[in-house]
Amino acid sequence: MKGNDILLESFEIPTHEWIQMNDPVMGGKSTGSFSVENNVGIMDGHVANVPFLNAPGFIKAETSTNGAGEWPDISSCRSLKFNLMTSKNYTGYRVSFGKNKPPDSFPYIYGYKADIQVPLNSFEDVEIDFNDFSYDWDPKTGDQITTCAQNPSNCPNRETLQNLYSIAVWAEGVEGDANLEIRSIHASGCEVTNTDSFDVKKQITESISLKEDEIFIEDFSNPYFSWLAKNDPVMGGRSSSTVSMQNDLATFQGEVVDVPFLHAPGFIMMRSSGVFPDISSCNAIKLVIKSNYEYDGYRIGFGDVHLPGSRHARGYKAPFQATENFGDVVIPYENFSSKWNEATGDIIIECTDDQRYCPDTDTLRNIKTMSIWGEGVGGVVDLEVQSISAIGCLSTRVTSSSANSPNLNSNIFYGGIMVMIISLVLLSYGFILKLKKKHGNYEEIGQTKENSCRKVIV
Repeated sequence: MKGNDILLESFEIPTHEWIQMNDPVMGGKSTGSFSVENNVGIMDGHVANVPFLNAPGFIKAETSTNGAGEWPDISSCRSLKFNLMTSKNYTGYRVSFGKNKPPDSFPYIYGYKADIQVPLNSFEDVEIDFNDFSYDWDPKTGDQITTCAQNPSNCPNRETLQNLYSIAVWAEGVEGDANLEIRSIHASGCEVTNTDSFDVKKQITESISLKEDEIFIEDFSNPYFSWLAKNDPVMGGRSSSTVSMQNDLATFQGEVVDVPFLHAPGFIMMRSSGVFPDISSCNAIKLVIKSNYEYDGYRIGFGDVHLPGSRHARGYKAPFQATENFGDVVIPYENFSSKWNEATGDIIIECTDDQRYCPDTDTLRNIKTMSIWGEGVGGVVDLEVQSISAIGCLSTRVTSSSANSPNLNSNIFYGGIMVMIISLVLLSYGFILKLKKKHGNYEEIGQTKENSCRKVIV
């Protein structure tokens, strides 16, 4: 069985803060930088010799370990999968994750590491089996000393795979210019879990009682998606947040503070990605939610539509208000717009003013990503969420997929055809009765047609 993928990072909408670190911390002379451009994470630099080692050093880009983002459980998976390329003919690329290390090892090294062969000049998927990683590696060269196959204690353990701690990409142990361009990182070959296909959600939601016009997106008493925190440090800001699941609720806590170079408040968000139900027949999003602090910068977003001319802004966004008591917060689709300010989150052009910026049908059939934000307003955020659903849905069921969801226009069309057929049958029957009565055969014909008429009516 091939298994499923779990998204760990997409540079279309990065979830984690990536930090560049080079060997000058060890007295080396290598240089490198990391940036996100055109939905690609790019590590560029040069690996030079470390003088006191007389050997090449390293450059690496690593996700922050200060709580800027959490990781889904990938303990059911088989490998890591990178969609990436390089423009340099460099052979020293490596990948690492986690914080474990062998007993009595060098103090500043950690994580399971493996080599990765990177395609030249074209993006491709490259998988690294977890059994190819080892935490016993040489801090001078990055080469594995003993492999996972040689010593099973070197293999990634279940605890690490349940929370990766960090992921890093390296250029190491080979002198030369390095360029690594990454579109996405997944865990691959995963068993079907509550983070994969929407089909699994059927088993969960069949037991949930909902109104006919409502489609469940998430129920935090039994969460289906993996929800992660993302904060403005990826933009140089200082805001912070966490997402936790407890007491049948999602708790989103943090603080929005000013981004220094913007001189304005930044953002925090809780976000999930995956395969969502078809909500194209609905007309609003409903949150069952409360806020433990008064805060005026709440927003909700979904989708990944990207307008020409915008940089990092993606999807449709709308503001909402949350009170200190649990209640339904309904946000009509017409309140969402894809034309919003990247610095403040404020909508620039309303959907009601220009329909080009309204949520489109393709997005609503699978929104791909959903997020709840604290943005553009400084202050403390403490939000508790019971559930998220779409409401005002026409002829839908909670467990129906987009392929089986009825379409209003087709229902009207086929319903009209059936009415026309029945009307023609009845009119024809009346005409025949009149004709036969005129010819004096009413009793015989009426007896025969009576049964047919009953069949038509039934």
